[in-house]
Amino acid sequence: MVDVNYDSGETIGWPAFADSLATVHRRLPPEQRQRAVILTGNYGEAGAVARYGPERGLPRAYSGHNSMAGFGRPPEDADVVIAVGWERPDRLREWFVEVTEAGRVDQRVDVDNEENGGPIFVCRGLRRPWSQIWDTEVRRAG
Repeated sequence: MVDVNYDSGETIGWPAFADSLATVHRRLPPEQRQRAVILTGNYGEAGAVARYGPERGLPRAYSGHNSMAGFGRPPEDADVVIAVGWERPDRLREWFVEVTEAGRVDQRVDVDNEENGGPIFVCRGLRRPWSQIWDTEVRRAG
């Protein structure tokens, strides 16, 4: 077994992480794909999407975790969200009318990190505008 520091271990499998999200994204109807964004539970997941997402056609990732929240909230018309890093969908159901598990993260390596095997949700029907929930709810949950 190779000893890897925690932060380095969290980056193992990032390309495959982005592949898992791309699979869910491609399954969306075209009109939903155009207005979809990704909402991650932590800044590392958002970083993986920023690094490997563009070449896979993924939309921008947003996260309320730590300083990532300061990079801005999703646009108001982003009412379709691919959410990853949310083990329990309870919080997502507060923000969206429909929350459906659409896949699982498969990093194609046997690594014990926060992402591998975790659920990927598709959320539709934003209950309130992002401007009303971002600072007071998403940032606190992230």
